[in-house]
Amino acid sequence: MTDPVLINRFSEIVYNQEWIANAPLIIVLYTIGVGDDRGGRNTQKQRFPEYAAHIDEINQDLFWALNQEEDQTKIAGNNMALAGLEHGVDSCWVSWFEIEKLTELLHLPKGCCPSELLVCGYPEKPRKPTKKKSLEEIVFYNFLR
Repeated sequence: MTDPVLINRFSEIVYNQEWIANAPLIIVLYTIGVGDDRGGRNTQKQRFPEYAAHIDEINQDLFWALNQEEDQTKIAGNNMALAGLEHGVDSCWVSWFEIEKLTELLHLPKGCCPSELLVCGYPEKPRKPTKKKSLEEIVFYNFLR
């Protein structure tokens, strides 16, 4: 989202975090319900076979809500953040916001659940490169130090 009016309204939905109102870009990462797998039950039963019977008993809407959380958006969001960084764009994760109000503001269809926001912008001052550790300091081959 790049519309300044929408972004300004958006800053209210994230519990009045005013700094967000100045962002030139906000990426809303959301999950969507899974069809044939009843919202991911088969996956969860494979992960936790000892709870398979309990997983089947959980109300579908509750199960979906608990399993369509931000974890499904972390990899995509991190890739976006890293790609932006390569082009001089900083970003900040925001996870605390009013989900229902955001869904309404963006006119998201039923089944879409906003889970994370990536607030993007340019730094005020260019950064100087930081000194990186050598590979010998961070990579270990078949032993512990």
